Amino acid sequence: MALLVGQILAGAATVLVAGLYSGGEFSASEGMLDGMSLAGVRWVIALGQIMGFLIPGLILIRWWGLSLPKIFHHKSKLWVLPAVILAYFISLPLFSWMFLWNISWEVPLWWPFEIEAVPEQLLSVLDSPSLWALLANLFVIGLIPSVGEEIVFRGLLQPTLRESIGSDFFGILVTAIIFSAIHLDFQGLMPRFLLGMILGLAYYYTRSLWWPIIIHFIHNGGQVLLSYTVDDFLEAPSSQDMSSLGMLPLISALALLVLYGIIHKKGHL
Repeated sequence: MALLVGQILAGAATVLVAGLYSGGEFSASEGMLDGMSLAGVRWVIALGQIMGFLIPGLILIRWWGLSLPKIFHHKSKLWVLPAVILAYFISLPLFSWMFLWNISWEVPLWWPFEIEAVPEQLLSVLDSPSLWALLANLFVIGLIPSVGEEIVFRGLLQPTLRESIGSDFFGILVTAIIFSAIHLDFQGLMPRFLLGMILGLAYYYTRSLWWPIIIHFIHNGGQVLLSYTVDDFLEAPSSQDMSSLGMLPLISALALLVLYGIIHKKGHL
């Protein structure tokens, strides 16, 4: 209920901000970001995350009698902490392959949301050359979603599903599926699922929310930094680019299996 109310309030706040930052020309029938200033786009992203995930997540933690210090305190061997971050970097070739594979899929008729490129205003936000804009993007696109989404998905949903299903693995798996689906991005379903699995395993092996938050921030913040430093990073990729990855995705997948096997055998308390 708290999440539903948060999403409704986030939607209402988004409409309000859209009206304030679109010069009075906002129409609900048009794109939400059309005609909005860059500051307005950032406010929409920030309010959506804060009211849709962060605040409801904190309310639910209190409501369910959980302790923030407890879910943030790690309970693993120290070498496991950098190991779960290393797993993310090892996964990047596999992540790229899954994204290129995903965009080659034909969109099914039952998919209710429009498949389109990143909105022009959001591209403008990411492509802004200002250092202050970069710092703002790292905070709004990098940090806020990392904290809010991890509190909800790994801090609340994953342990709840684990107890309901009776399986750690399926708790991680189902949480990753929901995490991917809730972003409503058909062309990002598979790579976001992989990210959800890596975040879920990071929480499972460390028992601390700090580490999935750090990995999530590295992921989001890394894309913000690449958008700022690499001229053609925001250009739409093609599924034909898959061949350029060669054997790297396979090596990446095998290396992940080996690393998680070592963590599970020697580092899991």
